[in-house]
Amino acid sequence: MQIVALLCTVLVFGSTCLAADDAKIGGALDARLLSARAQADAACNSRTFTVECWAKVRGKDGFNIFVANEPKSSKAHWEIYAYAKTGGFSAYLPANRQAEIKSSFDVTDGKWHHLAMVIDGGQIRLYADGREVARAKDTRPVRKTGRPGQLAFGSLVSGRIGCNGSIDEVRISKTARK
Repeated sequence: MQIVALLCTVLVFGSTCLAADDAKIGGALDARLLSARAQADAACNSRTFTVECWAKVRGKDGFNIFVANEPKSSKAHWEIYAYAKTGGFSAYLPANRQAEIKSSFDVTDGKWHHLAMVIDGGQIRLYADGREVARAKDTRPVRKTGRPGQLAFGSLVSGRIGCNGSIDEVRISKTARK
């Protein structure tokens, strides 16, 4: 469902943001040109979920955001990204006691990487190309049900920080995928 929302959002802006010749599968979002937004659903705020995507990043001068849920000020905010200067695949969840989960796995080498954050209610795990690269205990408080906010692809929801690359095949699941 989220993939469809992303594609619909991207198509509204036209094909200039699709890098079909450089895509992993079909057409990819070229986040160097613009990012995309979609309305999140309940899976994005649940205790157990998986967010995954393919990403190809062309530089590590700054942070590179792949997928972000809600604004940074929200207790439900999370984002997966490449860390500035190191390119390490990372996640930020401000409501967690260990808010920043960083790996040393550099994903800014100009090659396609499959990236995932898996939260099973007890652990937050980061995977790059099928290998676990970082983990932390999930200490996020249980969130009261509320209306989910926006989901951003290739930037923060605010649009302040983007991505120097392409993003393809985003999938968000209501389960902890292996």
